[in-house]
Amino acid sequence: MKRDITIDIAKGIGIVLVVLGHVLINSDINRLIYLFHMPLFFFISGIIFYSTYNKNIKFKDYLLKKIKSILIPYFIFSIIYFIYWYFIEREIRLQPESLITSNFYNIFLAYGIHDYFLPNVVMWFLACLFSSYILFYFINKFKYMSIISLILLFIGLLLSHYDIRLPWLLDSALVAQFIMYCGYKYKEKNLDKVNYFILVLEIIISIIVLYIFMKYNIMTGSIFINNYHNFIYFMIVSISGTILILNISKLINLSKIVSIVFSYLGKNSIIIMICHEPIKRIILLLYSIYFDIKLDIIRSDLSYSLLITFIVIVVLVPIIFIINRYLPFMIGRKKIKE
Repeated sequence: MKRDITIDIAKGIGIVLVVLGHVLINSDINRLIYLFHMPLFFFISGIIFYSTYNKNIKFKDYLLKKIKSILIPYFIFSIIYFIYWYFIEREIRLQPESLITSNFYNIFLAYGIHDYFLPNVVMWFLACLFSSYILFYFINKFKYMSIISLILLFIGLLLSHYDIRLPWLLDSALVAQFIMYCGYKYKEKNLDKVNYFILVLEIIISIIVLYIFMKYNIMTGSIFINNYHNFIYFMIVSISGTILILNISKLINLSKIVSIVFSYLGKNSIIIMICHEPIKRIILLLYSIYFDIKLDIIRSDLSYSLLITFIVIVVLVPIIFIINRYLPFMIGRKKIKE
């Protein structure tokens, strides 16, 4: 099936925002990014599910497919990062030895607790995405998908209210699947069809909504920790931000050079997602030492943070090439034929 370049571009923009959001702290831009950057990827996953799902596929085959594309990368990189963290970075970051056991076991349990993902916090996304895809497989088997999705959402919010965490971020996935469902319906209803008047109108409305939430620092929530201050607000900003990025992607698709750059990043967003966090920390430390600038200053300044984000992505390019060319099994892909 032919790839949707607009979706690749949206993923490319999204992954750049993820990296920037992890570099930049204590700023309006950081708060803006965190309003929607992860829901964006679950929404896109719903679009991809609609576009690629084979209704005749058996659960065993579907499960094996998701194990290959999500779980294998999760386990390979989680173990690599744990070894690196245990022997090197843990000492540098002065993190207590008492967290070693919990972080090791959490590789296999994947509870959405920040202190259990210290080697590389972004690995939570793969665990949650896997659980969300499995849930969505079964949701898609029902005639009234919307009712089932809403019931699961209610259960997820109930678990959130009582702060009950489940392995493999299943509690978070119960909420994330609803965002996937929104993406699924977006594609099913052909809402991605380009109408430039509506497109511009949606962009303006989305920007206004996001600006209000950012300006007044309105708390919404987090899929990772499955905590929502106000779920209605959470969905408003999630959908607004996602629609904004999708519409910008449609415009970028009109520019060949820019679309090539962002679609490349989008096609390799899984590698960037998995690899950027430790590399980001190393680059920040080296930049701070070499230029004798405090880390807090670098991370609180947008210009510095944009530069670090650019450097991180540039450093990742050869890593992307090596993995795609020689180690594709690490991300569940087939080896490129000579």
